Amino acid sequence: HMGGSDANPRPGFDHWISFKGQGPYTDPTFNIDGVEIAREGYTPDLLTEYAVKYLNKANDRDEPYFLYLSHKSIHEPFTPASRHENAYDGFTAPRPDTYEPHESKPAWLKAQKRSWHGAERDFSIEDYGSFDHFFELYSECMLGVDESVGAIVEALENLGQLDETIIIYYSDNGYLIGEHGLIDKRVMYEESIRVPAFVHWPEGIRSSGTNDSFILNIDLGPTILDLAGAPIPEPMHGLSFAPLIRRESVDWRSSFLYEYFIDPNAVQTPTIFGLRTDEYSYMTYHGVWDVYELYDMQKDPQQIVNLLGGVEYGIGYGTFLRHVNRQLPELAPTVERLETELDAILQATGGSRVPKWQKD
Repeated sequence: HMGGSDANPRPGFDHWISFKGQGPYTDPTFNIDGVEIAREGYTPDLLTEYAVKYLNKANDRDEPYFLYLSHKSIHEPFTPASRHENAYDGFTAPRPDTYEPHESKPAWLKAQKRSWHGAERDFSIEDYGSFDHFFELYSECMLGVDESVGAIVEALENLGQLDETIIIYYSDNGYLIGEHGLIDKRVMYEESIRVPAFVHWPEGIRSSGTNDSFILNIDLGPTILDLAGAPIPEPMHGLSFAPLIRRESVDWRSSFLYEYFIDPNAVQTPTIFGLRTDEYSYMTYHGVWDVYELYDMQKDPQQIVNLLGGVEYGIGYGTFLRHVNRQLPELAPTVERLETELDAILQATGGSRVPKWQKD
């Protein structure tokens, strides 16, 4: 999504390569520093080729550099490289425990199972044929990304720069593989909002391991600036997670706001404002008359039973809270606390649950 509709490259880059929209999987037309250049081949391979050339050129200059590589994979319609076709032939995607949404779930979610983002959509339309073949192709596309990461690492090894280079691998979203009856992303369930991520930093990481702190996509920019020794601009909402990588004691967030605004190209999922804490996952919906969702993440990490199932939102938050007080009095203090914290984050970051359109 970096190419835009004209030939102007994004500002701030010394060298810029992209394409319109998501681009095709094969034979793309690249926008290279404002000039359109047609290439033959598999797009992820070509992007990796450009990245490796940049690494070699940057190494010759013997000065710090920043490389951002974002792949076209794994957008639909999934098209693996020819060398990876049928690598997982006959693959059967296991149906998770949440494949059949519990009765306590919202009606819009249950209906979505047979929509474009549902696990029982019509897979014949895009020639996938079946749910299983859909995820076979998805997985085969990932092999190309896997090889790309390997090629970057190998190039740095050959240059003798691997131990001098910080590598951050990150995805912009998780992916549902039948969980809650869905495929794709957008919803606030764990499989959608958790992303694969790792950091390679020999100088800063004293021992390998994992960290379960709430690290968000808005933290990437501040972290990269911090690692480069650059100041972090005040307007940025994120935090540098470099101290967490170094195992330093730091006052970190204990909750975060989840926002999703309805997409006119994917109207199956309503606007979502949610709050994730260590203990709870709380989801509110706008533009649809349906139940909210609340999960005790310690007792129900798969988010199977909605604790607010059956409590109608009504005509406003006040009505909803009265319903909770009447039907689930033991949960009312928790819901009030989560609502208060959610609103506080929105106010602190200039957000709002009320749609706003304004002109400069």
